[in-house]
Amino acid sequence: IMPFAITIFLYLIPTMKSHILDQKKLMIKNIVKSSIEITSGYYNDYQAGKMPEDQAQKEALKAIESLRYGFDDEKYIGEDYVSAIDLNGISVMHPYGSKFVGTNISHFKDKAGKAFIKEIIKTCKKNGNGFVRYMWQFKKNKKLIVPKISYNELYKPWGWLFGTGIYIKDLEDELDRIKLRMIGVFGSITII
Repeated sequence: IMPFAITIFLYLIPTMKSHILDQKKLMIKNIVKSSIEITSGYYNDYQAGKMPEDQAQKEALKAIESLRYGFDDEKYIGEDYVSAIDLNGISVMHPYGSKFVGTNISHFKDKAGKAFIKEIIKTCKKNGNGFVRYMWQFKKNKKLIVPKISYNELYKPWGWLFGTGIYIKDLEDELDRIKLRMIGVFGSITII
């Protein structure tokens, strides 16, 4: 039992961590791609003459601003969101940061001093999309600063960058729950 348990904790758990991270990265990538598709629909309406460009832009941003997702302790809470900036670092849309909309946020830095908005812009200008790591407050807890990974993608016709992210802490909490279950199982087997 002990060699089997050691193998599980030294090999399987790290493999699971990598797999869960890949799944979460795929999830946020798909959420951003959905935002791109929504925006593309409004852009097509503008191109077809169904509405003026400024109205199409407002409608697209309004639709994306209302998007919510997210789980916490296996309960749906829906506090995660998609935000948008332009290629100059101007905030175009942010559900929880409306006071910044219309202002340049490219100077924003995380607690480690990383200019993550500039890196997001640089990544999207170079590749069209990509992941960026930085430190950020954990959800509504302003005192807890944790690593975060965001996925961002450029919507070329309007020069907007859509992005959303995941907290590494969520991944670690999920792994801790799995480890506790495994310890319980191995403990029970050992006792039996």
